[in-house]
Amino acid sequence: PLAGGVVFTLTGTGFDAGLTAVLATATSPTLAVNVSDDGQQLTFLAPPHPVAEYVALEMVHPTGGKGVTDVFYTDDCPEPGWFGVGASCRPCPAGGICPGGNRVWPQPGFWTPDEGAGYVIECKPPSERCAGGRQSSCGPEYAGRECAQCAPEHYRDGTLCVSCPPSQAVLVALIMANVIFYSLVLLAMLTLSDKHLGVAVSVLEVAQFVRGSQQVASVATAEPLATIYRLLALSAMDAESFLQPGCSIASSFVVRFWASVSIGYGTMVAMLVAILALRLALAMWGFTGLAEFYKHRIFRAATILFSLLYLVAASSSFAGVFCTADNEGVWRLVAEPELVCWSADHMPIFLVSLVIMLVHTLVGVVAVFF
Repeated sequence: PLAGGVVFTLTGTGFDAGLTAVLATATSPTLAVNVSDDGQQLTFLAPPHPVAEYVALEMVHPTGGKGVTDVFYTDDCPEPGWFGVGASCRPCPAGGICPGGNRVWPQPGFWTPDEGAGYVIECKPPSERCAGGRQSSCGPEYAGRECAQCAPEHYRDGTLCVSCPPSQAVLVALIMANVIFYSLVLLAMLTLSDKHLGVAVSVLEVAQFVRGSQQVASVATAEPLATIYRLLALSAMDAESFLQPGCSIASSFVVRFWASVSIGYGTMVAMLVAILALRLALAMWGFTGLAEFYKHRIFRAATILFSLLYLVAASSSFAGVFCTADNEGVWRLVAEPELVCWSADHMPIFLVSLVIMLVHTLVGVVAVFF
């Protein structure tokens, strides 16, 4: 309490009877301290303090070593396990730690924007995302509101954030694998019969399923299996998996969304244009049979590419529109709580996501019935 008169007990090691303790109150008094015989406890009587706040406590060992901690003064709900202002005290919320006063600290697995906010938010998996505590710290791989972003020099792999590779060799290899994969897809659509093309697409869909199963698991994957899964992500035309946002480009959702959409659909359009250009060239050169084949193949290629893009498109578009209100009534994007929904940064993403949903639905209907 502000009036003081409370005995504080500090637990540690190396406390000495000759230790000097100074509390940075208005008068900065040197405290009369008592040290236990084993040197593991220090007690003192807190003096009064006029303002509710943290007050620094400096301890100086006779050898010259220093230690600094702080003491919190308040007349609000001083009993641990309760929080509030004045006499309006409430039980500590689930997932919170209430040390007294109008303070709520998150337990591990929870987050709060400030100890005075009066609430905690349960973090998304994995469990080490939010470390909790007085500072509402994130795990070493995570950062941002609700620890939903990856820390610098980390990239997103499914629900996890993992360290960037020590060299750019892995990134270059993945980009080259991506170029080779798209070239092989284009070659297959240009040369394979409908039967063999259907088998190839089925194989790619199985690869998508395996990759998707790994993405939803909140468990880090060791090398070389992690690289194998990233290569499987090529089957879903998942640009994020080989660009490793946070290592090669910014890791914000805005950057990841636009990179995924532009690379995925840009590649699809480039392939369809290539097939169309080949068909027109063959028609101009008099190869009418082949030109007719590629005329029908363009429609088949479009439906295949849309189906291969479906997982990434669905994931990106749903993430781009899924908002929820926080405890303060502000609507935030679930995929990145830093982003306020329908703000200037979010509105283009929201509209493009709706278009993607509509286009894939229409293409699916056309593919089924026609």
